[in-house]
Amino acid sequence: MTKIKSIEEIIAIFSDFAEIKRDVFEGGDYKKLNRYEKKLIKIFKSFEENEEYGYYCIDELLNSHDIVILNKVATYCLALNYRVDEAENILRNIRDSKECGMSSLEAKWSLESWKKNGKFVIYRI
Repeated sequence: MTKIKSIEEIIAIFSDFAEIKRDVFEGGDYKKLNRYEKKLIKIFKSFEENEEYGYYCIDELLNSHDIVILNKVATYCLALNYRVDEAENILRNIRDSKECGMSSLEAKWSLESWKKNGKFVIYRI
């Protein structure tokens, strides 16, 4: 069982991830980003194990104005089959935005994978 973090810890990890991801696009530390991706996978696993808490956390994270966070959380919604219509709208808006840079491409890939496969997989076992 995955250790469940507080909502404050989860928001902090997502915020740190977003900052690091933006830095990577400008030549930042990919290894640090990979470590945060692993933390996010653990968080996702905890959302799968405790859906009620996961949905609560997702609801809180969807209040963010950060495109990187919204992109990641919307993909989690697709993977959990939660708030799917809203997640698709978020990803379409990011995909279609000229200001979102690499996040636009990630949103496009997420939507294409979702439509093609009828599901979205965060990690492979």
